[in-house]
Amino acid sequence: MNDMLEGIDVSDVQGFPKWDKVKASGVEYAFCKATEGETYITKRFSYNWKGIKDAGLVRGAYHFARTANDPVKEVKNFIKTVGVLDTEDMLVLDIEDGKNVLSPPQFINWVLTFLQTVEQETNVIPIVYTGGPYFDESGGSKNNKGDWYPDGEVVEKLNKYPLWLAAYSKTPDKYVPYVWKSKGWTMWQRSGDVAAKGDKVLYVPGINVVVDRNQYKGTLENFRNFASSLHLKESERITVIPTMPIDLDLQTDHAVIESPIDVLPAPKNKFVEFFHKIFGIK
Repeated sequence: MNDMLEGIDVSDVQGFPKWDKVKASGVEYAFCKATEGETYITKRFSYNWKGIKDAGLVRGAYHFARTANDPVKEVKNFIKTVGVLDTEDMLVLDIEDGKNVLSPPQFINWVLTFLQTVEQETNVIPIVYTGGPYFDESGGSKNNKGDWYPDGEVVEKLNKYPLWLAAYSKTPDKYVPYVWKSKGWTMWQRSGDVAAKGDKVLYVPGINVVVDRNQYKGTLENFRNFASSLHLKESERITVIPTMPIDLDLQTDHAVIESPIDVLPAPKNKFVEFFHKIFGIK
């Protein structure tokens, strides 16, 4: 895992980073939380979005999904908040909703609807941030013939969107979700507020608390080319949105949480519980 390009991601939890100091520490790119659900906007998004650019870092914005909502409405909140994009700006769907109650087909359709709507509205291919245990449990199952869902056609539609893999492990490849097995991960979140055994959580100058550590396989030039490649030419724009209906009425008994996930206690977050169980973190 040598020759990795170092990056971080932040939310309101990290306060007001001094982005010039972050850049000077060797960090080359940063993602910041923009929105969550249909209405929530991260309080420090504007500060971070501008600060990352002014410091000369490659930047990306992420949206935390709440699958009890209409994915199209969540997209509208996200892209309206981020606004006009520069040619290397990246957009990310953060899919780790511990309150998800959708069936695997409904979950897959929710994710695909969000991704394709972002692509259609912005002409930018979004990135998917998730972890293998969570995504496979939420969006995959075997039928009575032993065949895996989603099928090949759905997999092909999904894995065109690059994977940002959350795996607090020194062997991340084995935690790639089924959908991306043939392509692997593009970025790897190596640690967060916890780290794999023998690894360490990350502190960087300019931020007073632990920050998520991310790595990219390649050089800064490679990464900039990757980021700009997500911006499609007009002739490449998609026009078709998935037609599989999502029965949101199934979720009327479940509250929609609009408060930021970052401040929720870890034991209530199913995604975090997966990490603790699978990677032996206590």
